Amino acid sequence: MISAATHEAPYVLDGLLHHGSNLSIMEHYTDTGGATDHVFALCAMLLENPALRRRCHAGLNKGEQRHALAQAIYTFRQERVIDRSHEAQQYRASGLNLVTAAIVYWNSIYMADAVAHLRAQGEIVPDELLTHTSPVGWEHIAFSGDFLWDRAAKTTDRKPLNLAGKQRAA
Repeated sequence: MISAATHEAPYVLDGLLHHGSNLSIMEHYTDTGGATDHVFALCAMLLENPALRRRCHAGLNKGEQRHALAQAIYTFRQERVIDRSHEAQQYRASGLNLVTAAIVYWNSIYMADAVAHLRAQGEIVPDELLTHTSPVGWEHIAFSGDFLWDRAAKTTDRKPLNLAGKQRAA
């Protein structure tokens, strides 16, 4: 894993091509912060495989989806970190990661329940289609109030699946 800023993108490309090891690097993902126009053009000349481009695009979309979720959680606090100390800011960032992970976990549980329900009803839900789903959605979550971890830890109750209609979206 190489973390790089925009000005370091040419060095990442050099590292991918001339790393001096026997590793065969097959895929490389970067968001818009990890590329410059000329490096992007050079990499495009190396990614002649349409299937690889689709996989890379899907991987980038998942990363951007996670960033959008974190931004939605962060925006609830009006995009301000009011804590002055480094320790308090680290605590706040860890909390953001915890809330993001909890949402993804919770959504994963419900998605698994939904698939199990559909299959129990005789619906065909191919596993290869499930790779195109993501548990990072948050449209059903209201980001208001406080996160009450102690109350959530005491309950095992879960809301039932919403079975009102047969609507499906991809």
